[in-house]
Amino acid sequence: MNRFSRKYLVRLAAIAIFGILIFNFVLHPFVVQTEGPSGGIRLRFANMLAYRLGEPSVGDVVVLKILGKESMMAAQIIGTPGQKIDIIGKDLFVDGDLYPLLRLDVREKRYDGRVLKDNEVMLISLTEPPTALGILNMSKIIGKLL
Repeated sequence: MNRFSRKYLVRLAAIAIFGILIFNFVLHPFVVQTEGPSGGIRLRFANMLAYRLGEPSVGDVVVLKILGKESMMAAQIIGTPGQKIDIIGKDLFVDGDLYPLLRLDVREKRYDGRVLKDNEVMLISLTEPPTALGILNMSKIIGKLL
């Protein structure tokens, strides 16, 4: 084996190892399927370190594990630890304030002054109309969608 092919194989191995590390511990690929006239399939990535290094924020779009790593979905955070959640009719109140521009399609979920614990977030779907997905333990979050 000559010197050129050995360098090539070492570089190829380094790139493969780097890729495996990045896609297993930092970025997780997520396929987003959109509908409508400009719909299609788009590849996005979830930052798996986002909530190990920081706290969730209202408005963050996250990727969740549903039934194992094979089944995932995207959702939006609307309540973070320490906030009080109330759903009255189809209206969502966070800390007593009506969540703006949102009428929920609530399917028998009711929260009456539920304060989110340190490891919990309140989520809604990204569908129209939004659906209250409920309160979820943050261990189910894969990462923040980039």
